[in-house]
Amino acid sequence: MVALIRTIGSHNNNRRYGNEGSESIGCNGTACDRGKKKNAHVRDVALQFLNGLYSGMPVTDQDGSVIGVITELDILGAVLAGKELVKITAGEIMTKKPATADVDTPLTDIVKIMEEKNIIRLPITADGKLVGIVARCDILATLIEPEFATYM
Repeated sequence: MVALIRTIGSHNNNRRYGNEGSESIGCNGTACDRGKKKNAHVRDVALQFLNGLYSGMPVTDQDGSVIGVITELDILGAVLAGKELVKITAGEIMTKKPATADVDTPLTDIVKIMEEKNIIRLPITADGKLVGIVARCDILATLIEPEFATYM
């Protein structure tokens, strides 16, 4: 099966795919962005969501370790609570201690994590550091049309 990873900060059509001979997630040695730092202003995160065509992303500490996930719903909740997006940070409204998967995690286990936690996207790490994210749509696209996966 083809392994896949979506690098953070890329548009939907910039997915990284590779065939590593196993059903695992892989980054193929490409440089993967690091998500948002916990001190990023929420307004900037919201703008990135709108421009990047995605609805959530991991939040990292200074070392690149995943410490949370911020989604559109987190931002909408902050707005409804009367918070000004330019005055709060991702670290203040993120969901803390999110589920993650290592690059060597089998695809079947990733799907199980997504199902058990009812999540859309899963941060992918290598040596404890964020290297990208896999969303349910990435997995579906690969399963439905695997012959196109290396060309996306």
